[in-house]
Formats: sequence, C-alpha cells, structure tokens
Amino acid sequence: MMQPYIVEEFIDENKTVWKREPTVINKKIASDNAINTMRSLLEGVVQQGTASNIKDSIIPIAGKTGTALIAQDGGYRSEGKQYVASFAGYFPANNPLYSCIVVVHKPKQGLYYGSQIAAPVFHEIAKKIYATQLEIHSIENKETYYNILPFYAPAKLINNLQSKIKITTYPFYSNNGYAKLDSNKVNVLSPSYFYNQKNLPDFRGMLLHDALIILKNLNLKVEIVGAGRVYDQLPAPQYNVQNIEKVVLYLK
Repeated sequence: MMQPYIVEEFIDENKTVWKREPTVINKKIASDNAINTMRSLLEGVVQQGTASNIKDSIIPIAGKTGTALIAQDGGYRSEGKQYVASFAGYFPANNPLYSCIVVVHKPKQGLYYGSQIAAPVFHEIAKKIYATQLEIHSIENKETYYNILPFYAPAKLINNLQSKIKITTYPFYSNNGYAKLDSNKVNVLSPSYFYNQKNLPDFRGMLLHDALIILKNLNLKVEIVGAGRVYDQLPAPQYNVQNIEKVVLYLK
C-alpha cells in the first residue's frame, strides 16, 4: 500500500527543486487470512467453477472469468448485443510467478462468455511460458513426476537378466527397443513407438543416443546436462509436444 499524496513535485524555472519519492506504508495489500481466502476462491473458479475447462494437472491456474455487455447508443439493445469476454488470473497457483489478463472485445461466432473465449487464450499463454521457462518448474512438481524408478530399460538388458537368473515368467523379446517396466508386466517397445506421440515421452532410464533419436523425430530441441543415462527431464512427461520448444535431459 502506497502513501497517498497531493503534490508530486515543485518546479522553478523548468528545474525540479523538490520531488516526492513514493513511500510504501505496507507491502501487503491485505491480511494473510484475506489473501488465503481470495486465493482459495480464485483456485476454485478453475478447479470446479466457471473456468473448469482450463483445469490443468501440470500447470495449476487460478483466476476469474468476466463477461460484460457493451452499451450501445447510451443503452443496451435487446438485439445485436455485443460483449467483452475476459479472464484475469495467475500461475502457477501454488507458487504464483506470472499474472495476466486476457480481454477479447466483441468476440465473434456466437461465443462471448469469458470461460469460452478468454480463459482458453490464458491457458495457452500459461502452457507456452511453462514449457519454455524451465526455471519456473518447481521442486514440488518435479517430485510429483520424477521421484519414482525409471519406466524404461534396454530390452537387451532385461533379456540378459532373465536368461542369467532363469526367469520364465515373461517371454524373451527382441533386443531392439526398450522394456517398459510396470508393477506386474514387461512390455518391449521399439524406438519408433515414440516417434508419433502427441505427448512428451518419459525418457528416464533411456540411453542418451535413443532419447536423442526420439527427440529428433519429434522435432524438438534438446539440452543435455551431465553424462550417462537419462534420470530426469523437463518439461514433465505427457506434456503436449506442440507446446514445447526445448527439452532438458539430466544424465548421471
């Protein structure tokens, strides 16, 4: 909260002789309780309210939709109505870094609600920023997706292991490709399986060579950190490939 004032500066013969510096009375605009209540309400708009169509499990968003009827000729018409659709919000909702407002003046094609017109635009902006600004990916998000064992291992390694310890639970597979490790089954997938995926594959456990081939076929840039086998990645698996410009692979 800023201290209000009437006089901003004194000028004498085109020379400033005194100028008021902005004074902060209180850095917080409201109490913690009021802010937490407002955040909860704005998050609820996206989680189960008018903007639930942009609910995103990867990028938590909070905000408020808006729909306003435009006055025409000093009043409101019963026919030929025109609207302003808006959505104001911030993200990530659990650790706010960006705020944005999208306002669409006189939307066409019969749609005019803020949830229909402005909220999807806000969502696309959030996804673009989230995919390209890797530093905003929080540790909390990384733990959600990465704090588990790798999903993939070279099929050859699985075959050799089964052969040595004489396991016959699973049939032997071709050495070409990767074994997808689930809790109760093993499926072998060839590298070409990943080429036409709409969502970003999970590269954990893969050799760098194979991960690079897949990324090349997905037309994605890559940054490599470390050496060895892939153990971590950004953005998270299952993120829409169309919203990604670069993938960071962490190796060890």
